[in-house]
Amino acid sequence: MSTPDAVQMLEGEGSIRWSYDHASWAGIGSGCAWFDEAGRPFAVVPVGNGECEIVQLDSASGGVVAKNRIRLRDPAGMTPLHQGNGWIGVSESEGENAARAWWVRGNELESLHSRLEVIEADWDSEELTDVGPRGNTVLTTALLGGRLAIRSFPGLGSLRNIDIEDEEFHLGACFVGSCVVARLYRRQITVAIDFDNRLHELEVGAGWLVPAANSWLEVTRTGLRRWALK
Repeated sequence: MSTPDAVQMLEGEGSIRWSYDHASWAGIGSGCAWFDEAGRPFAVVPVGNGECEIVQLDSASGGVVAKNRIRLRDPAGMTPLHQGNGWIGVSESEGENAARAWWVRGNELESLHSRLEVIEADWDSEELTDVGPRGNTVLTTALLGGRLAIRSFPGLGSLRNIDIEDEEFHLGACFVGSCVVARLYRRQITVAIDFDNRLHELEVGAGWLVPAANSWLEVTRTGLRRWALK
């Protein structure tokens, strides 16, 4: 859990186990916090002077186990995405100004001077939306425009681009089986895109698209619905 100036670990009944205080976010910026597959807590926090860092925290005390600075100024939103093999992808958006991504893996050494393993994407205009089932590919959408990119991981090299003219995605895309399912923002339809980049319109709801295991969730104000391809 994150407050404007602290990351907090809560007990099951809601009491606070510990708080990790940090500098205040500038403007409307906000970070994120997550557990990795080993149950270790992490967070992205500001450190002042317009700089940020990723910290790995001790689950019992909230003390810093490892950290690493990243180039990040005033994020409008951040989303962690479990990659497998210890890696967590972090997608960051600054509205229409920029979109970046990092991959973080925890450090087994418990030393304040140790550094996290961090991979930083070299782009500033793609949003990380999903991870392939084997963890060796990732899916991104263009910050502005109708391009989907399938990239290798950890190299992040381009494997396949899907361009849809006069369209936008707004993060709405994920892997489902051998297809990519995407929400076309301007046409207000959901499509499955096959290996030959052909679009197949799906008769599904119009809620927010969230990746799930070989399927996706349609998120609305009133609930969740899970969809899969036949």
